[in-house]
Amino acid sequence: MPVAEFGGNSAWLEMARLAWNIGKWIALLALPEESIRWEWKRFRLAFVYVAAQVLRRGRQVTVRISASHRFHRLFIAAHERLEI
Repeated sequence: MPVAEFGGNSAWLEMARLAWNIGKWIALLALPEESIRWEWKRFRLAFVYVAAQVLRRGRQVTVRISASHRFHRLFIAAHERLEI
């Protein structure tokens, strides 16, 4: 969140810019074309704020995304595209 100091605002701007670029990069690589045109708020609600469980079993870490999430199938498709 922006603060009263120039250095703090500069850091906040750079973090926001990096988040925007990473979101667009992921959309280009793995998500459907329609998600590239989404505003940041819709992208954030769809792909950043996600109910999930992080499971540690043996030496593996697994992330289990809630099947009731609206974009569950897009997550699975994106993961498969990125694995190739």
